[in-house]
Amino acid sequence: MTRITILAALSIILLSCGPIEDDKHHPYIYFHNTTNDSLYVTFTAKGESAGFGILANPQCAVMPHSTNKDALSLMWQTWEDYFRRDYVDTITVWISEYNLIKNSGSDYIDMDNGVQCYFLSLDDLMRLNFQISYPPIKTMRFIKMLPIYEDAIAGKTLQDIDLEQEEQ
Repeated sequence: MTRITILAALSIILLSCGPIEDDKHHPYIYFHNTTNDSLYVTFTAKGESAGFGILANPQCAVMPHSTNKDALSLMWQTWEDYFRRDYVDTITVWISEYNLIKNSGSDYIDMDNGVQCYFLSLDDLMRLNFQISYPPIKTMRFIKMLPIYEDAIAGKTLQDIDLEQEEQ
């Protein structure tokens, strides 16, 4: 009986351990919110729908002037493994205003209301040391994003880009 108890305890301890983080293993993407607003951040893999119907998750909230490592984390693997094993070449990071999500009354998010999205490859993440910010910082100028870097640092959002396209 004690063997079973010991095995059960060891199993629980091992299962509760997350992946190790070091120079070659990154289970988290650190998201820095440098604004005065609460944000909601999540990701989709290339080929998944453009951010529609993502289940709202309070873990994805990023408070003003804070960093969140859990919003863009992988529970049982590293980002290196995710890109290599799952044959993913790009992820899309979606950023929206948290109050818009919270007040929508829905468990699902229409990311058309987003403020920014980043298209990140594993190489991009490695160059950024698995850290991204909103608004984007100078070291992020080389990554693909909407709105583009110059517009994003000028304060434009995805909603602004949509309005400009409708006017044309």
